[in-house]
Amino acid sequence: MSVLPIIGGVACVIAGFALATRGHLLGRHAKGWPSAPWHVRVALELVAVVLLLAGAQQLATGRIAAWVAAVVQVAVAVLAVVFCLNMLRQRPGRER
Repeated sequence: MSVLPIIGGVACVIAGFALATRGHLLGRHAKGWPSAPWHVRVALELVAVVLLLAGAQQLATGRIAAWVAAVVQVAVAVLAVVFCLNMLRQRPGRER
């Protein structure tokens, strides 16, 4: 196995842990952070799990299966849409 799959796998694992940590920091009981809506936390956890599993597969086998790459791309797209909707929800002047 060359060094590129190792770098990619480690990067996916680190990104997964970072997103999971961010999801926990945005929880209702985390002090010093604003509470995020449940759909934002669920989207963060979803992408974190997908990235962790993809990184683990890449580290174990040296490559990511095509269907795993597609799942990663869909999960990241879902996260982007959730973030966009959350930002639209928080626009100033919008009555809730």
